[in-house]
Amino acid sequence: MPRQTPRMGYSFPAEGDDPFYDVFRSFANDLDAADYALSDDKNLIATGEVLFTWDATSNILSWDGDFYFSGWTTGFSARVLGPAQAEIQNGQVFVFTMPRLLTEDADVTPFVANRVAESDDVNIFDRTVICIRRGDTIYFRNGVTLSDGAVGPIWERPPSPSGGLPAVQRNAINAALHDHVDFLWDRSASAYGTLTNGVIEFEVDDPDPETYQRFEVYRNGARLMIPGDYSESLALHKISLTRAIGLLDKHILITVDRSKTVPI
Repeated sequence: MPRQTPRMGYSFPAEGDDPFYDVFRSFANDLDAADYALSDDKNLIATGEVLFTWDATSNILSWDGDFYFSGWTTGFSARVLGPAQAEIQNGQVFVFTMPRLLTEDADVTPFVANRVAESDDVNIFDRTVICIRRGDTIYFRNGVTLSDGAVGPIWERPPSPSGGLPAVQRNAINAALHDHVDFLWDRSASAYGTLTNGVIEFEVDDPDPETYQRFEVYRNGARLMIPGDYSESLALHKISLTRAIGLLDKHILITVDRSKTVPI
């Protein structure tokens, strides 16, 4: 008679069983299905620009559109339809049954359970966890979490002009980044003009679409100070000296900190 193992529940023949072949073939098929499922799940990726909302008070996890799972063993995916919601109590899991060897996209219906287990002739290796709840936090399979009251994308970030980062993150990063540029005026020809006796105002290149964050001005190698030695306009990219250039002045060096607003 076939025996049951305590873990996966595979049927296999006992010594002396007759017929032997049919039971052994069933055992081999179970192993093959499990190995395939494990290989498929190893590469399982969730996609979809979907916003999830979690309310721990009402125990409701909701999402505003469809999202997909695929192990890329075929060109098709399991689709979880949205908008929809699920009620998840503390300690419960949100799972679905992953279909195998898809020949087209297939809709799946996730459900809430107390544990991942076999039921209704569905093998445990075909159960796929979307997320779990622990305390007031939802933990998704890709490591992203939602705390109580949080709203956000889980599988994909929506595209942005930066090429990936949301605008708020991009602006914060760009605000922290800068590079240094020098503008030199001297008695000989230079890329930024030559000194002329009586000159007070200097204008550097327009950095658009970037911006200037800071100016440092040096006269004959000595750093000038605001407000006594000069005034500045970062927006107009101009510097106005308090004392005009004289015959003994050799050069004016303006060093700027320029933001880096190239999309990240």
